Amino acid sequence: MGTAKRGFRLQEFAAHSTNVNCAYFGRKYSGVLVTGGEDRKINMWAVGKPHALLSLSGHQSAVESVMFDKSEESVLAGAAGGTVKMWDLEQARVVRTFTGHRANCLCLDYHPFGQFFGSGSLDTNFKVWDVRQKVCVHTYKGHNRGVTQVKFSPDGKWVVSGDQEGLLRIWDLTAGKLLHEFKDHTNAITKVRFHPNEYFLASSSADRTVKFWDLDTFSNVETAGPEATSVRAIEFTPNGEAMFSATQDCLKVWTWEPVIMHDYVDMQWSKLRDMCLRDDKLMGVTLNQSFVGIWVVDLARVMPFSKGEVSLEGRPETSVYMKENTAPKNERDFGKQQKNEAVVVSQDLIDSLKTARIGGGGAEQGEPGQQQVSQSSVGTAMGDSLFDVGMLSRAGGTTAGREEAEAGAGEEAAATSSSSPNTSSGPVGLDFEAFAPTSDPLPREEEVEQYRSDKQVAFELLQKHDIMKDILSARLSKVKAVADIWGRGDVKKAVSYLLALKDKSVLVDAIGPILRNKAVLKLDVICALIPAVCELVRDDSSSKHDKWTALSLEALLEMCSMFGELIAGVCSAAARPSSGIDLHFEEKLEYCQRARKELVGLRPGLDALKRSGNPEIRARSRELDDRLGEVLL
Repeated sequence: MGTAKRGFRLQEFAAHSTNVNCAYFGRKYSGVLVTGGEDRKINMWAVGKPHALLSLSGHQSAVESVMFDKSEESVLAGAAGGTVKMWDLEQARVVRTFTGHRANCLCLDYHPFGQFFGSGSLDTNFKVWDVRQKVCVHTYKGHNRGVTQVKFSPDGKWVVSGDQEGLLRIWDLTAGKLLHEFKDHTNAITKVRFHPNEYFLASSSADRTVKFWDLDTFSNVETAGPEATSVRAIEFTPNGEAMFSATQDCLKVWTWEPVIMHDYVDMQWSKLRDMCLRDDKLMGVTLNQSFVGIWVVDLARVMPFSKGEVSLEGRPETSVYMKENTAPKNERDFGKQQKNEAVVVSQDLIDSLKTARIGGGGAEQGEPGQQQVSQSSVGTAMGDSLFDVGMLSRAGGTTAGREEAEAGAGEEAAATSSSSPNTSSGPVGLDFEAFAPTSDPLPREEEVEQYRSDKQVAFELLQKHDIMKDILSARLSKVKAVADIWGRGDVKKAVSYLLALKDKSVLVDAIGPILRNKAVLKLDVICALIPAVCELVRDDSSSKHDKWTALSLEALLEMCSMFGELIAGVCSAAARPSSGIDLHFEEKLEYCQRARKELVGLRPGLDALKRSGNPEIRARSRELDDRLGEVLL
């Protein structure tokens, strides 16, 4: 019996009535594809389906380049006549037309934030356009042949252009000047890709090589190849640990420093135009006259991913202004950790836990001792939280070193993941409702004897459910790691680390102390926190805990009081620069718009909270609704 192929053609279909010139996968979900052809049409497809979702018309000449925006709500298309048009996919109509190139528009790329995109042309120029004002804000000259590739850096500050003779030019967008030229390639540039996390660039060429460039020293540090044929496409993994290169008959997997080729997958995809990652699969699209082919490579059977030596997982999502050096060291551990249901613990239970004995294994570094659990290791959703202990008290070894804390958090998270399978109602065998207070009324004093005491409940939980200790220990370790980064004065990194953990209980512990430190808070930090806190208010699993909801509403009120008017001012049209590219403003506008959208979207949900049985929630939801109406609308 033969083994299944590692790479295969998933489908092939007629995409246009004449030759197909270009194709591009949507990166948001990797489930849609857009194509452009000699018939002057742009067609949109769902991967695996044979019929077009949309067919868009408007160009007067053949379509040479296409691209989705990052939200996949619009499509850019460049034509042989040099015109670039933008289609709104919901309305299926042209909403912008950009004219200025004198020859074929060969390539497109969206700026990572702000309403800008770049286009390269056979006229040897590449231009940067403002989508809002429908104008070219800068034309970059200096290439002697047509520009085949344009790519913005992940932080949006640089852009690289490559041409038909193999010249690469790096530009500083803010200063509008040339930083460096790379002349090592001897034939047309086919793809350029920035490393997702480091100042590192890879380029592929028709000269059959892939070159790696250090952008700190502007030097060629490695070269892969030469191959038997032109290298048509390259793509980094989301975490930047490896890179794929594709020729007309194979796919190769590389790491570098030094360059090592880990695997070779036989593929007969010939005229490959684009490729992207989707989970543990790599997808490619090929063009053959009027036909388009979709190809799939099963990376679970490709080295070094098949042995776990290199991960396909990406970095945790962070905002644009926090991209550099913000992910935890053990990010892969945190990515794999169990998403446990959060715990809210009553003060009486805290007191009882102080003397409760914990059965099971010995204590590890960064977790409570075996004989007792202190208040610092449990905390509450309000008042004396875990984060208060770690962040606001620097004395007497209350926080471990950063490396120890992060390592401890990773180890505890892994332990929690291995011992507690995920279910919709929390870890198996642990009844959170036995101790998690909700909005239900407490029993009268004369009825208390009918219930087991908090101490008895705590003792039985800790005796019978080791998972409870694992949850609280992992929570404490993560809070210590965040607190130690904060204590070192790196506020942005601490908040980014906190959000990357995606642990709602830790967020609840942290938000109060963070907002009490008003002197160190900046607009970007607040805008990063707002979406997470809004999600906490909306989340059904946390809404049953009144303390969480009340704390989240209070936090949003505080953030709106501090920065609401500034967010609204930045988002207003009057604040935008009249001309040119101000990257600092565009960066600020990006995260302010995101925060404002979250706050405006939260308002309808406040109507239900205004009718809550909890008077504190009713009052705070009304106050927040009034405040949002004043500063954002």
